Amino acid sequence: MKKIVSLITLIMGAFIFSANAQDIIVLTNGNEIKAKVQEVTTTDVRYKLFDSPEGATLFVPKSEVFSITYDDGYRIVIDQSTAKKTNAPIEKGTRAIGVYIPVLANYGLGAKYQQIVSDAIRLDGTFSIFTFFDNDFSGWDINANVHYLVPVEQFVIYPLLGLGIRNIKERDAGKETRPVLNAGGGIDIMLSEKATFNLELKISNVSMLSFGFMFKL
Repeated sequence: MKKIVSLITLIMGAFIFSANAQDIIVLTNGNEIKAKVQEVTTTDVRYKLFDSPEGATLFVPKSEVFSITYDDGYRIVIDQSTAKKTNAPIEKGTRAIGVYIPVLANYGLGAKYQQIVSDAIRLDGTFSIFTFFDNDFSGWDINANVHYLVPVEQFVIYPLLGLGIRNIKERDAGKETRPVLNAGGGIDIMLSEKATFNLELKISNVSMLSFGFMFKL
């Protein structure tokens, strides 16, 4: 009987310990994050949510963290005078796919593929169609562009240059297919570790504004 009681006590103790074995990240705005801290870098704190240990690794800028209390009680206070602001991460080999809405005399729908090939260069391929809201104007285009990436905190801004083929059909002017030279720029806004919102202006023979979402593979 004593052995059974001891075993139950041991199991309950292990359960209580595991329930409390969490790190607490206190933000400068007073909010707390229950987490398991993975890494503290010069720019951010990387962690997994305590109730989702197999989930994605998240990060919060170190400049927004007041303190970290580890599961063993050890506590560190972040020195904000040395905390660097976090730039959006740019990692060679990163691939992403997305959807976007281009506006070129008519609204359209497009698909996009991107791959970062160096610390600052990203290749971008797109296909879009223009068939919505205006029956007098329709068409499609295919583009291959190069982006030069400049991270600024939680944003990435970039100029772009590339080539494309555009097929346009207008009721009064007929159909025309021609190559185009693209120039312009855009901005990526980080929504999470995997998702970004993109806004882009591309100028060839006409200006085209597009917006959409990208998701890392």
